[in-house]
Amino acid sequence: MSETTDLLSRMLNGQTPVRRQNPQPGQSEWYYIDPRGRRNDFTLLTEMNTIDVDSPDAPNPVLGTAAPATDQQLLQRTADHLYGEEQNLPYIYLDTKGYKTTGVGANIDNWDDFRQVKWQRNGRPADEASVRQTFDDFEALKQNQQYGQSIVASDFEDISNLRIDDNEAKRLLNNHLQQDLAGVKQEVPGFEQLPAPLQEVLLDIKYNTGNVRQENWPQLHDAIRRKDLNSIKSNVHRRDVGAQRNAWAAEQIDKINGW
Repeated sequence: MSETTDLLSRMLNGQTPVRRQNPQPGQSEWYYIDPRGRRNDFTLLTEMNTIDVDSPDAPNPVLGTAAPATDQQLLQRTADHLYGEEQNLPYIYLDTKGYKTTGVGANIDNWDDFRQVKWQRNGRPADEASVRQTFDDFEALKQNQQYGQSIVASDFEDISNLRIDDNEAKRLLNNHLQQDLAGVKQEVPGFEQLPAPLQEVLLDIKYNTGNVRQENWPQLHDAIRRKDLNSIKSNVHRRDVGAQRNAWAAEQIDKINGW
């Protein structure tokens, strides 16, 4: 299915909002097509009712929680969740697995990613020599296993004076999420048709752990295939994240009905 055909299908099924070019008084700029009035694939748009919403991120109220989200909705909701869940740290630290990290949990462990960050030093753009030296310093810490559950991010704050600002943190987060969304679509069959709350949890897992592949999450994949919500809720639980994040994931799965 082409991207254009897929987009049209999602619009007709009430899954993707439509933008009005010339909204009339009392009409919203955005609306969904009401799929309850669709008799078949040949139903005319003029024969279908519409449902006004306040923004393109608003869900279609008639679909319930089993409907999938658009990419835009999914990226925005996950970014909002991560800003509340992850600390936005302007310095470099090693996470519990030893990966170089900054901002809202952005993985910058390899040199190509690290050097592309818009680092600042004393409020000015950092030179490449100091960036490279900092990378090597953290690589040495990593090789010496100076990380783990007992070492917190703030322990690394004074190791380097390289910093990022809020705009760079947001850029890294958005780039990270876009890459992860493309990845999770490859790793989870039928991802684009899953209920939005489950999509959000899977994208969070991808962002947090780096993968949701079958070989790493076999029981979760099996539960998704069977649409077993209780088993899904058990298998999205992660041992190496905080209780609040696991509680959020469980609450997301509990939202799903009508799947």
